[in-house]
Amino acid sequence: MDWIWAEILTLSILAVYCLKTFLAHALVWRRLRKNNKAPPLNTELPSISIIMPVRGLDQEAEENFMSFVQSGYPAPFEVIFSVEEREDPAVPLIQRLIANCQTPARVRLIFGKRQDQRELGKTVNLMAGVKESRYEVLVFSDSDVRNAPGFLEH
Repeated sequence: MDWIWAEILTLSILAVYCLKTFLAHALVWRRLRKNNKAPPLNTELPSISIIMPVRGLDQEAEENFMSFVQSGYPAPFEVIFSVEEREDPAVPLIQRLIANCQTPARVRLIFGKRQDQRELGKTVNLMAGVKESRYEVLVFSDSDVRNAPGFLEH
């Protein structure tokens, strides 16, 4: 008979613990759901310079480049493709993209120059892009990255 009281006590403690856990989860879920609203977008988006160091042609490079050029970003923006060598296979693609560009974005191709062979090409290209940029807000992207809708706004 003593063991029945031990079982009842154990089950009561377990029931209280489960109820407490359920209530804690419900309160946390309620608070997270309440705070899950996205913050409003700033109505005055900054002008941005998108700098893309390029070396060679990545898979789907044209689509990736176009996703930034045709991003629909509502504030002024520019896309700077920075390449180290004029013989790079990406240069004709970028030149064709610039020639066919019908967006308000300023799209430019620049060439970075290494001062020393120990310098990394990507770093040289990034620095050249920063020097040529017109806007204070800089967005860096590799050529194998595709811009998702709304990414630049957020």
